[in-house]
Order: sequence, then C-alpha cells, then structure tokens
Amino acid sequence: MASVIFAGLIGSVEVPLTGALGLNWVLAALIVITIGAGFGAVNGGLVRAGADPLIATLSLAIMLGGLVSGYAQGRAIVAGMPAGLTDLGRLSFGPFPMLFLTAAVVSIAVWFLLERTSFGRRLHAIGVNPTAAHLIGVRVDRTIFIAFVLGGLIAGIAAVVLTARQGGGVPVNGLNLVLPALAGTYLGATTIRPGEFNIPGTFIGLLFVSVAVSGLTLLGVDAWVQPVFTGGALVAAVLIAHWFQKLASKDS
Repeated sequence: MASVIFAGLIGSVEVPLTGALGLNWVLAALIVITIGAGFGAVNGGLVRAGADPLIATLSLAIMLGGLVSGYAQGRAIVAGMPAGLTDLGRLSFGPFPMLFLTAAVVSIAVWFLLERTSFGRRLHAIGVNPTAAHLIGVRVDRTIFIAFVLGGLIAGIAAVVLTARQGGGVPVNGLNLVLPALAGTYLGATTIRPGEFNIPGTFIGLLFVSVAVSGLTLLGVDAWVQPVFTGGALVAAVLIAHWFQKLASKDS
C-alpha cells in the first residue's frame, strides 16, 4: 500500500484521491512512512479491541490489497519517477547495494530494541506468557499496540526502498512478498538461536531466500519454480524450527 501511494504522490500519473501531485520524493517518503505507522496503529487497535492478531492482520492485508488496486486502477505507477529516487535505488557502496545496507541498518536497530531495551524485554515476556507478563506489571495491550505501530513504520520504510529499487509502485507486490518473508523468518529460527525467532537469524534467512530466488532467475528456470521453492523452504523451515523447539523443551 505504502509503495503504491508513494509512487502516486511523486509520479505524473492521474490516480484517484491524489491525482498527479508530483510531490518532492523526500516529503512523500515521510508521508508514506507515517501512513504505514498509522495503519500499524489500526491493526494494533483491532488486536487491542479483542481481534485475533493473525485474523486481524490478514483481513486488513486483503482489504488493503483491494483498495490499493482501486487506487492504482489495477496498473503499476511508474511514470514520472524522480531520477534522484531511482538513482538511489540503484546505488551501491562497494559490493553492497543500498537495499542490502538499508535492511542491515533496520535489522540492527530492531535487534537493539528487542535485545537491549526494557521495551524489548517486555515484548519477550509477552511472547513467552502474556498472562504472566501482565501479573508482573507489563502493560500487555499497550506494548503489543506499540509493536504493531513500529511494524507499520518499518513497512513504510521498506516501501520507499522498494519503490526506489523497482522505479515505481506495483499493486500486487505486497501480497507477493508475504511468503518469502515468512520463509525467511522461519529459516531464521533454524540458525543462530535454533528454535527461537531472532533478528540475526531472520536476516540470514531472508538473504538465503533472496539469493536463491535471484539465482533461479539467472538460471532461467520457469516462473512456477520460484514459488514452489519458496513454499518448500517455508515448510522445511517450519518443521526444522519445530524440531529445535521440541529439543529445547526436552532439555529444559
């Protein structure tokens, strides 16, 4: 959603609601990052009101997918992308593309938040046992709400990077990225701290998925092979992570 709105704000294509504003892309980036945090707040509010987190998130994602398709009128928004933005998307520092470095910076920031702050410790406590966390004084609902807002904010940052990288906004990109994201996350639970979701492992898992998919593309395999590979990697990662969790529970 944020990627398509970002492209709509800075592009020269007439789209509903915003028209062809042609905003400065830095200002538009700040707007869509704020929009991302806002929809994270909507998601967190639904959960805080009693909705199941998974159902609330999937429902909002499906609804936004339809709204984004309507906003973009079912087409990619690529006309009028500023050269400064697209140049940034192609920028590399030595062998490292800007996309990789942005992901690394965000990962380090999230790792620090989760592992070195009281907020992160509260989140870990809620993840282990929300009832016990409440009994020791953790404001469970508020902490979960803040986590959803931060998730939306990071999605907004990712949208800016994605738009810069591909030179526009594509309505179907969000749903297409769900499976690789899940695969990378569960693969991360098989490395560094087996059986436990963790930021370094997730970064490695996502890197593995992206490199593997890029390699399949370079090899010229048929388009159907990539989703089969990603889905297979997800199934394998879930099973391995579950096996590690069982081993950890036996040891404890």
